[in-house]
Amino acid sequence: MLYLDFSQPIFDVNSIQTTNEFEESVKEFLVEWFSPSKVMIAHTSGSTGTPKEIILTKENMRKSANMTGRYLHLEKGNSALLVMPVTYIAGKLMLVRAIEIGLKLICMQPTSHISLDEINRGISQDFTSIDFVALTPMQVENSLDFVSKCQKNKGFSGSRRFVARFNFRCTLTGDSHAIPYWPYRQPLYTS
Repeated sequence: MLYLDFSQPIFDVNSIQTTNEFEESVKEFLVEWFSPSKVMIAHTSGSTGTPKEIILTKENMRKSANMTGRYLHLEKGNSALLVMPVTYIAGKLMLVRAIEIGLKLICMQPTSHISLDEINRGISQDFTSIDFVALTPMQVENSLDFVSKCQKNKGFSGSRRFVARFNFRCTLTGDSHAIPYWPYRQPLYTS
């Protein structure tokens, strides 16, 4: 698990120590992002057909990230959770949002089920909340118990303090039809 603090004035991509392929893909993206090139190659997810290669300008990616940040009222120093592959546009945009807005980003190996225990084992920072997470509809559906625990246990202290860390302010997913019932206080935004 990586913790990347883009709220600091200096970020050194070369200081990132990776332990697995996912973390290496995050680092590779960041090296490419901070390169002089004005474009990046990405691939669509293939959810509506065959995955396609697309060329994205960094300027358009910056604009998209900043528009999302304004819409969701994200600010420099807010925290975010990346649990999507960086090989696709959704994961890439989470990184760009973190860079452009100045977020503190937790990068967790993509999984269909998010576990509080796994996140807490990998974090050495003291988060009081996670302000933003983007999830696939399957991740949301498989992690409703995770979101429920975040809400139900908010405010516990002592040995359960880790549970209070995860009070999502907003969640972004790709398909509103996949989640017909959203029983939580925080908004669920769909793209």
